[in-house]
Amino acid sequence: MRRKPVTRVEIRFNGNHITTLPANTVRETEDGRVEVIEHLWTALVDSLNKAQRPKWRFGRVEPPNVIACPDPDDGRGWHKPRQCPQCKGKFYPAMIGNGNFEKARYCSDRCRNTKQSLARSKDRAAGRARRVCAGCGQRFDARRSTMRFCSGKCRVAGHRAAKRTSTP
Repeated sequence: MRRKPVTRVEIRFNGNHITTLPANTVRETEDGRVEVIEHLWTALVDSLNKAQRPKWRFGRVEPPNVIACPDPDDGRGWHKPRQCPQCKGKFYPAMIGNGNFEKARYCSDRCRNTKQSLARSKDRAAGRARRVCAGCGQRFDARRSTMRFCSGKCRVAGHRAAKRTSTP
C-alpha cells in the first residue's frame, strides 16, 4: 500500500480538475467501483487550491475555482486503468462530459512532455545526420544543427575564402 502523498508531477491537470489518477492512489471495492484513498490526495489538492486563490483586482475578489479531491462518484466517473507508454505505470483517466472518457494516453504531464521532447530530439538528430562539408565536400556527422564544416580547418578555410570574395 502506498504511503507517500500524490505529487503534481504524477497527474494530468487541466486547470479546472484532475484528469488522471495514479492506480496506486485508489482502491477498487467488491462491487467494481473505484474509491480514492483520500489522505494521499489532501496535500496536493491543498497546494493546487492555494495556487488558484483569487487575486484582488480593484477592490473586488473573483470567485475561487475550488479544486476538490477527485471522486469517482461525482458524475464524471473513472474508466478502467490504462498503461502509460512512457513510464509503463497504470493510471485511471477521468470521465468528462457526456460519458466520454478523457483521451489521456499519458499518466502525467511530465510523461507527456518527456515523450514530446524525445520526439523533437529524434527529429533534430535526423536533421544533423550525415551532412556534406561546405569546405572539402566530405560527408560527416554534425554534432549541432548549425554545423556546416567537418572540422575547424575547413571552417577557417571556408571563412577566409568567403572574406576574400567579399572584399574588393
